[in-house]
Amino acid sequence: GGPSLRAAYATRRGHYADDPGWRNQDSLALLPDFGGSAGGEAFSRGRGVLMGVFDGHGSSGEGCSRVASSEFPSSLSRRLAAGEAAEGAMAAAFLDANAALRRSDVDDSISGTTAVVALLTGAELWVGNVGDSRAVAGVLSGDGSSGHNYGVKAIDLTSDQTPFREDEKIRLRKSGARVQTFDQVSGLKDPTSDSWAEREEDEYDPPRVWPPHTNQMGLAMSRSIGDNLMSQYGVTAQAEVEVRKLDESMAVVIVATDGVWEFMSSQKAVDIALRHKDAREAARAIASRSFKRWMGNDVRSDDITVLVAFLDWGS
Repeated sequence: GGPSLRAAYATRRGHYADDPGWRNQDSLALLPDFGGSAGGEAFSRGRGVLMGVFDGHGSSGEGCSRVASSEFPSSLSRRLAAGEAAEGAMAAAFLDANAALRRSDVDDSISGTTAVVALLTGAELWVGNVGDSRAVAGVLSGDGSSGHNYGVKAIDLTSDQTPFREDEKIRLRKSGARVQTFDQVSGLKDPTSDSWAEREEDEYDPPRVWPPHTNQMGLAMSRSIGDNLMSQYGVTAQAEVEVRKLDESMAVVIVATDGVWEFMSSQKAVDIALRHKDAREAARAIASRSFKRWMGNDVRSDDITVLVAFLDWGS
């Protein structure tokens, strides 16, 4: 059979000195008993664990992430019950969440949310992503040569959807968006240059997505749920979805918002998780290390949400 799964989460609101009442805009979904026989073949070994994080942004970010986090699982569940195939059902659930947000009373004109969801079914791992939250797996590399935790190597299960990605930059510009940094938009740097500083450098000023004629929005991600004003310029809720077979080399799956990934590598997160036997302790340790790194690098901290699932394969 498949592994037994132990999953837990940790979340902490961002720290902004000038806004002590800041509310956490992250939402999460952790459903340890998801699906059941409705999922057809994929669930023949019992139920699955669904893990999702949703990082809201903009003045209605909290409402956007809340709608998406409740709508996505119910849509996916409905579609699987109707017999839809894994990848199609998962991709459609992101679009369903986007449509539900549009219909809701939350103003998603210039607010939205990321969404990254991992579904462990026993036989398979399904991962879907919109935005710049991230899912990572810790996989035994067999020979211990990676020099990390007994040779457990971090593998990114998603690719951050930002204008740093060449394919995303091209796609956005074809849709009429401008892709520029704050400095370029405000005339401090050459607006035609695409040589953008990576995250590690000082004065990090990432490329952002702007409408063609106004300096409104400036989204640091190239896809999202919500952000209705930018949907005509290529900012889409179309997810990138991947289904992979689970095998006994997979030890842990981590799903987290960019509050974790801003100052922490995927490998570091896996290494921290594997120092713990308990999933909740692992999640809390990653969250607390992330917060410390924010405060060591900045005067503020983003909201931080992390879900950890340990896969126990028995003997």
